Amino acid sequence: MAFTRKINCISTNYHYESIILIYIWFVALFAIALFLYGFFPIKYHEVPAATLNNIPKSINNIKVNSEYLYKPLVQKVVFMVIDALRWDFINDAHKLNVMSFTRNSIINNSAHLSQVKVNAPTVTMPRVKAMTGGDVSSFIDVALNFGKSTVTTDNVLLQAKNHGHNIIFYGDDTWLKLYPNIFNRFDGTTSFFVSDYTEVDYNVTRHLDDELYKYNDWSIMILHYLGLDHIGHVYGPQSSLVKIKLDEMDGIIRKIALKIQEWNANGVSSLFIVCGDHGMKNSGGHGGATPEETLVPFVAFGLNNTSNIRDNFIQIEQVDIATTLAVMLGIPIPSSSIGSERLRPPTYNAEDYAMALRRWGRRPITSAHDPQGTLPSTTSSSSGYISGSGEMTLRQFTSVSELLNKLRADLRLAFPR
Repeated sequence: MAFTRKINCISTNYHYESIILIYIWFVALFAIALFLYGFFPIKYHEVPAATLNNIPKSINNIKVNSEYLYKPLVQKVVFMVIDALRWDFINDAHKLNVMSFTRNSIINNSAHLSQVKVNAPTVTMPRVKAMTGGDVSSFIDVALNFGKSTVTTDNVLLQAKNHGHNIIFYGDDTWLKLYPNIFNRFDGTTSFFVSDYTEVDYNVTRHLDDELYKYNDWSIMILHYLGLDHIGHVYGPQSSLVKIKLDEMDGIIRKIALKIQEWNANGVSSLFIVCGDHGMKNSGGHGGATPEETLVPFVAFGLNNTSNIRDNFIQIEQVDIATTLAVMLGIPIPSSSIGSERLRPPTYNAEDYAMALRRWGRRPITSAHDPQGTLPSTTSSSSGYISGSGEMTLRQFTSVSELLNKLRADLRLAFPR
């Protein structure tokens, strides 16, 4: 009897231990699955592409003029990506004695410098997707970086193509594999021959003269230079080859910036953006989340630039780039974008605001206590209120508070903290 009781006790303990072991395995597998789901999120469905009709007709009884919202601010955009261009290569260019044209353009306000915060992983494919789609990539994109699967979600290139823009591309063939049916003309370079830092960039630059001076059938040109990244991988950022490469890039920037200036002077509103897709560590690699890898410069030529105060640069997110390009081109913002628009110049100039405020200040004294602060009517004889492109009319504002809110918003944009 005692022996049988002992056997039953052992059997019961074994049963309990088996249950506990199964429970531990189940919890461990669930925890691993939960971690992987968070670290490598999977999109089960795609958000439909944005359209011009997504804007509501009114907000809080205020009518929204979608035609005005989708009015293009520029006719031509040149978007130049210098792979692995980290923040200090531009911000400390005076210390490194490199990129004299770009540095002087920022100092004299011919160009505006912002700092872009890049999310990890800092490899090219997810960074390109962030700049064009405005959404945050995950670490699964590190593995997909080698496969480079076609992007099927909404993005600024697809929107531009669908709204009549001719897009040309020269550089890293990652773009061609992500967006195979977007570009009207293109020439791709491979990113995996890291020992080549000369021909890989020459094969981009050799197309510039034709595109800038011969052809006029494009509205968006994208360039992606790989040479600096290749030098970093092989020799590191302290190599003397980095200075040579940065000065080479500066010469290309100068050529394009001068053409942009010419187009703007001739009435063809144009924008030129230079930025890095990610930075590089002091060892030359990238992929992590160190400041050297996640902070890159963003230089814009062709805007009415405000002063570039050293150590007080505005910082934007990389996902803001897609939204900004969409607004500048007057096309719908990609539906999956979580970014905000950061480059729009002030809608009206100081004279417009001064005239509007002066007109309100001359209201009859009887209306001074109007709780709504309603703006008085005006006639078309006031030059500051003639309805037209880029000009302000008092009819656009129903109250003084609305006018002041608009003025405050433009001042914040022009003079960010």
